[in-house]
Amino acid sequence: MIAAWNEAAKSDPEFYLWLNDDTTLLSDAIGNLIRTAEKNTGSIIVGTCHASDNPDRITYGGRDTNMKLIDPKDSGKTSRCKTFNGNIVLVPAEVYRKLGTLDPVFRHSLGDFDYGLRASESGIDSVVAPGFQGICDTHPNIAKWADSSKPFSERWRHFMSPTGANPFEFFRFRRRHSGLLPACMTFCSNFIHVLFPSIWQK
Repeated sequence: MIAAWNEAAKSDPEFYLWLNDDTTLLSDAIGNLIRTAEKNTGSIIVGTCHASDNPDRITYGGRDTNMKLIDPKDSGKTSRCKTFNGNIVLVPAEVYRKLGTLDPVFRHSLGDFDYGLRASESGIDSVVAPGFQGICDTHPNIAKWADSSKPFSERWRHFMSPTGANPFEFFRFRRRHSGLLPACMTFCSNFIHVLFPSIWQK
């Protein structure tokens, strides 16, 4: 994603669009994002996804200060969010010039949250576009690294993989946005989670 962003930056566009490979855009998604951007100059615009089997169930999008998903269904109105999932995100050039691209230390799930939080901490607004902009289903509730039915060797391999819960990446994320003590607690918690997953599944 960073490589694609760096390539796109060579043409100095007005906006950059993040789009996950498992996300399907709705027919007027781009138009809705652009219109929202025109009304919220200098803000990151976040698109919300719903489940493929339930158009009322929110799966990914903007998140409030408690990391809860924000409902975009109030037609015509926008909401500010603290951070966001990176499934559908429109980043203006001026935000890119200030924040740059995603942090390469986060190889998968934390990069979008980190970018949104860095934006908030820099005084940049993130705005949820009204209505749904795409379709994307959530992943299984129990990750392979936390599944007690899997042998430890398999759990560990998934734990340390780019799509797992690499403790060093989580430590850096928590240290940056929450402080040293929460980072240390998360670091220890992740190891306990992979070592004794049955505790968490009760």
